[in-house]
Amino acid sequence: MVNYFPSDINTDDRPLRRTLVLQNMWHQSKYKTYIIMKLLLLLSCVFILTVSANQCGKKKSSAESYKAKLEIKALCMNYTLRLTEGSLDTSMITANWTDETTGKTYTNVFALGSRCSFPDGIEQGDEFYFVLDSARQQDCAVCMAYYPTPPKKLYIKVVNK
Repeated sequence: MVNYFPSDINTDDRPLRRTLVLQNMWHQSKYKTYIIMKLLLLLSCVFILTVSANQCGKKKSSAESYKAKLEIKALCMNYTLRLTEGSLDTSMITANWTDETTGKTYTNVFALGSRCSFPDGIEQGDEFYFVLDSARQQDCAVCMAYYPTPPKKLYIKVVNK
């Protein structure tokens, strides 16, 4: 053990030494706390990066493909699609919908939400496979003409099966 107050020093210097020793101990304690906080911050960052890196390269397991039929190919990409294969959550599609222009009723339909990425080659009556598209990036010009569509829209990506 280090004797911070040796008996051979002058008694006049003891209060000064005591003050210096206490200040030194306080600074060492403050420095240790600073180092501990830095280490905790570094460990937190490493943990967050590790957890997020595990999810980065994974494809979503919900990338199930579905089959649909283009029922109505109206002007300005006002398309109505009918789910023909696969089971989507019923809250995502319209169970029964009547086209107010023709009076025809459709079941399990939805409006096309991803107008910019839908292929031009698919015609009315064609069936195709798709997956739900979570990107929803829509940077294209689409005219604003109206044709009735079901109230529920899905953003989809056409895929080859």
